Amino acid sequence: MNLREWFRPPRHLLVMFCGITFVSAVTLGWLGWQLVRQDRALASQRSQERRENAAELAVASLEQQLSEVEEQLTALAHLPANDLREEALAYSQRLGGDSALLIFHADRIDAYPPAALVYYPVLPRVDAAAGDAPIVGIPQPLFQVPFRLASFQRNVFDVTADGQRFLVNTLVEGALSAPITWVLNWTAELEQ
Repeated sequence: MNLREWFRPPRHLLVMFCGITFVSAVTLGWLGWQLVRQDRALASQRSQERRENAAELAVASLEQQLSEVEEQLTALAHLPANDLREEALAYSQRLGGDSALLIFHADRIDAYPPAALVYYPVLPRVDAAAGDAPIVGIPQPLFQVPFRLASFQRNVFDVTADGQRFLVNTLVEGALSAPITWVLNWTAELEQ
């Protein structure tokens, strides 16, 4: 057949219909893709806004809590020395289990609740009236322990609850670990 015969009635209507249908389908597909892209962008934007709102609420809550703690510590700082111990102990009871209230004096550090610190630093004697400043020395190790750290280990030691001993995970001299035996095809050995 010759190309002219295709454009004679009624075939030219078929070609025009197919052309219009193709253009409409491509346009509809492109518009659908644009709609999906806009929907994803909108979902991403809403998710970002929710995260930002949650962060703002968290910051506001933390600021309020810090403000309350600052007010309470300011009130403690203005107490007379004879009332400070009882109020500090009562305040420390309201703190979380992993918190401690420290009060620094010229010659000592008080911790509330008592025995809350694992290590109490030794403060040098300072004569504030003479204008002396404390002298801090070079840190010294408490003890030497042969640590065997693997890439997955984080803490190889811990401190007892009373703060009197260190618990250290280390190898015992001369101890050998038991060998590991791999058994392959063990189900076949069960059948025998």
